[in-house]
Amino acid sequence: MKNAPPLSKRAEQLKDDPTFSTASSEAFYDMFHAENNKDGYINLGLADNVLMAQEMCDKVRELQAKHPIEPRHLNYTDFAGDPQFRRALAHLLQNHVFSSVIENGDASVSVDLNKSVNPDHLIVGNGSGSLLELLGSVICDEGEYIMIPAPLYRSFPSDFGKRFHCNVLPVYLPYDAQKKRFELTLKVVQECFTRATIEGKTVRAFLLCSPNNPTGEIYSESVMRQLMDWCEETNIHFISDEVYALSIFNNNKTNHGEDDDYVDFVSAGRLMLDDKYGDRGCQFTHLIYSFSKDFVLSGFRVGVLYSHNANVLQAFRSCSYFVGVSSHTQQVMSHLLKDDEFIRFFTRTNRKRMAESYTSAVNTLQRHNVKYVEARGGMFLFVYLGNHIRKWMKKSSDYQITLADERAFWNHIFRQAKVNISAGETFFCTQDPGWFRICFTAAPADILQLAFNRIFKSIEE
Repeated sequence: MKNAPPLSKRAEQLKDDPTFSTASSEAFYDMFHAENNKDGYINLGLADNVLMAQEMCDKVRELQAKHPIEPRHLNYTDFAGDPQFRRALAHLLQNHVFSSVIENGDASVSVDLNKSVNPDHLIVGNGSGSLLELLGSVICDEGEYIMIPAPLYRSFPSDFGKRFHCNVLPVYLPYDAQKKRFELTLKVVQECFTRATIEGKTVRAFLLCSPNNPTGEIYSESVMRQLMDWCEETNIHFISDEVYALSIFNNNKTNHGEDDDYVDFVSAGRLMLDDKYGDRGCQFTHLIYSFSKDFVLSGFRVGVLYSHNANVLQAFRSCSYFVGVSSHTQQVMSHLLKDDEFIRFFTRTNRKRMAESYTSAVNTLQRHNVKYVEARGGMFLFVYLGNHIRKWMKKSSDYQITLADERAFWNHIFRQAKVNISAGETFFCTQDPGWFRICFTAAPADILQLAFNRIFKSIEE
């Protein structure tokens, strides 16, 4: 029998998946269940939120009963987004994302915007990853670069590079041990850009993820404006990834001392609507939002691009066939987003439960003397397990941990404790091996504690 016909050279790259992807897939087939599979994997490596799943299920069932599917929902609609859905999206962004300031973790106040969100400036797509990939292909030619502060979301390189070969240029942020944070400054960004230019690299964009994945950092309006102004002066694009914009849970000012760098979350969308940009709006800034995180709807695959740049919007429209969202999903979401009372209830309750889960996780980490970055939003704890790696390896306190040690420890946790967490190397946190990301919303509180018990028990044994 003849061999199968050869595949393209591109296929060799496409079929190559990183270790964290294959690990998550393996965990899916042997998932923990309290009754049926007590020894299964607990997956804290995926950015999922299960804390509000029942409330969302109840709401979707209610909407489907009140607004049953109609024959027209079986047909094609505008692949860039059904007009009704884009109007509902504009309403959400205007009233809950761009104009909202979260206070005390469970309440919000609104600020006035200079202009209204225009539904024609929105493009709908099947998830933020697909929209980022398309945006990268629109902004960059093959081999060009998008700067992103590191530690950075581990899938950005795949989003931009897997099919269209746009490169990610990490801006390595120094860790401030006193402030317990990776500090982003304009100076660090400028220095990285200068080095890249000297090396002959073409940088087309700068991306900021706020709240940050994996650290949970929120960046101040001052930093946002500095970076946006610098991008405009440098003539590169500014991309704001805000998929965790409504997942801000640690915002009580009383929890932060007077000397802390306390800031409110500010959406780039609010700054894009400043009068300083005139009638045409801010042309160099593009915002990505999705419903996977804030609305626990990762399986629905719905995201949105917001841009004032007519050429970017036209390029997206021309390619929207490849990233379209089902007509039925858009119908359900349209009714969901019009219900302001439910949106306020859902986001408020979600923040409260996230705060409780975060506090429970932090208390456990403190009992085990684990250093961590204090998160303000998102669904992650970025923790340093260096001392625990030394203990597991039976090394002295001055032993310098290597990336190989970090990989071996991750493999031990995955295979022996059967808990999937994410190694810092995959987030480009390579200067100081031993960092890991834990998603504290990926499991109920009791399962989260079971995962921690497994991890620390496996280190002892």
